[in-house]
Amino acid sequence: MINLTCGYLDPGYTMTGRITNKSDVYSFGVVLLELISGKKAFDPTIRRSIVSWARPLLEDSNKFTEIADPLMKGKYLHRTLVQALDLAKLSLQEDANKRPLVAEVVTTLTNIRKSIGFNRS
Repeated sequence: MINLTCGYLDPGYTMTGRITNKSDVYSFGVVLLELISGKKAFDPTIRRSIVSWARPLLEDSNKFTEIADPLMKGKYLHRTLVQALDLAKLSLQEDANKRPLVAEVVTTLTNIRKSIGFNRS
């Protein structure tokens, strides 16, 4: 049995009734937005889903700082924020065929990690 949590669910699921790897990528995009913004999938402070709140901001990289958690007070690498939100934007595309593969998500995350100098032994 599949446990579906609203807010993380691929919009295509309602049309097809199928969960795919691309559905997982969509859910990952929601979690990535949560981590970056400090907001929940359905956050009372924005009175809608995090995806509907962020989608217009994701269309303009100049607005990416509006998505970043204000508690971070700008203490992050802007380049890394852009890379992470570009990945979120790709992962949250409504057309599942336009979303990256899980392997591409992993590669992008690995590259982001390397760009900030975080290397695991």
